[in-house]
Amino acid sequence: AADVKAMLVGAEALRHLGEKLGCVSFDLRDMTQDLRSKQVSENFEFSHLVDGGAASAAAGEDEAALPSRPKTDIELPYKLYRLVKEDGSPCERADKHAFCMSRVYYSRSDLPQEVYVQLCDSSLRWRQSSDEVKIILLQVPPGLKASRDLVVEVLPDFLSCSHRNSGKVYFEGQLCRGVIPEQCLWEYEGDSGHVTFYLKKMNLELLSKSHQHAEMWWPKLCAHHSEIQWDDYEKDYSDLPSEIMKQHANREEQSKLLNDLEYKERMKKEQLQECDDLRKRLRQERLAQMRVGIVEAIRS
Repeated sequence: AADVKAMLVGAEALRHLGEKLGCVSFDLRDMTQDLRSKQVSENFEFSHLVDGGAASAAAGEDEAALPSRPKTDIELPYKLYRLVKEDGSPCERADKHAFCMSRVYYSRSDLPQEVYVQLCDSSLRWRQSSDEVKIILLQVPPGLKASRDLVVEVLPDFLSCSHRNSGKVYFEGQLCRGVIPEQCLWEYEGDSGHVTFYLKKMNLELLSKSHQHAEMWWPKLCAHHSEIQWDDYEKDYSDLPSEIMKQHANREEQSKLLNDLEYKERMKKEQLQECDDLRKRLRQERLAQMRVGIVEAIRS
């Protein structure tokens, strides 16, 4: 070992440093081992869950790094909206249907109540039916004159409302689906400051899928909004076009007739089966009586 040190650093350096050179090499060797342990811990999939991994590596302890127990809690998606009534009071569905299904109403009188979707920032609340989208802006100040102070722009895929003088934007966004601007209306309530839009849906989906009424339902209001869960509130299809309603009524009538025929056939089959079972029971009873008579005759 002394010859190797003399070859590397020379005899003069060896005379001055002595055994310190060996101590330095020993420290370097420990540092390499720590770096290797740290690299293995960083490559481990659950390295951020290992308790005391860095401390043990710094102390030079060779301990096995075990991952902590994974979480068992289910993380539900965070909703950026809430369900309210027209006046803003909470309206959570207590009779929510199972299996993420939603009830459908083709008559407005059967609809239990109007449910609105209100954004978390309380900027607006909106609801929809199969033919119309109703939007209520909540951050417009009261006491304005609609024709003088408000600038409203309704395009086939865009909607905005702002103040004419200050330029403050109360609402602006690209709509999720298309509307018909010529058939859209809006009104301003000076007392409350609410601006209400009545947007006529374009419903291009009816041209190719007239029997699939769910295709007309908007998953969200604007492109930058989060989607509304399908089973959060009931579907209002009461204002479908008359031609579509006739088709739906015809399909419902045909389905009802078919169900009635199937019910009658099933009842007839059950009656025949019951008669057949009764015949078999009577036959078994007669056979049993005959066997008893024959046995008694043989015994006598």
